Amino acid sequence: MDNWNEQTDDISINPKPNAVIANAAVYDLTTNSTRWIREYAENKDLVKEISPNSLVQKTSTKFLLIHGEKDRNCPYDNAKYFFKKMQDLGNSVELHSIKNGEHFIWYGKHSQEVGQITRDYIKKLEFE
Repeated sequence: MDNWNEQTDDISINPKPNAVIANAAVYDLTTNSTRWIREYAENKDLVKEISPNSLVQKTSTKFLLIHGEKDRNCPYDNAKYFFKKMQDLGNSVELHSIKNGEHFIWYGKHSQEVGQITRDYIKKLEFE
């Protein structure tokens, strides 16, 4: 993302993460269901600029997406779309679907499953 640095940012330090783990987090800000975000924004193009599906590009950052199939806050189809776009570019991305999972999959009845997926992924990356 260009033009997002502040004057105090030290741009000699690479802010790019080695990996991103996203639980129920792929939220497309450009769809009809999110028009309320754009409705009052002064810069209506800004929403597209920060929407995950508009930011997909070739990257060395690895991605783990964990998403509930019944998520109504961040629809599961958004995660599938993001995953497909990332895969098409040859990025390292995994999508783990939580059957019957709604939005808050990181606690409650799906927390152990989400925790295990996350631990296995981190272990595979050898970050421990």
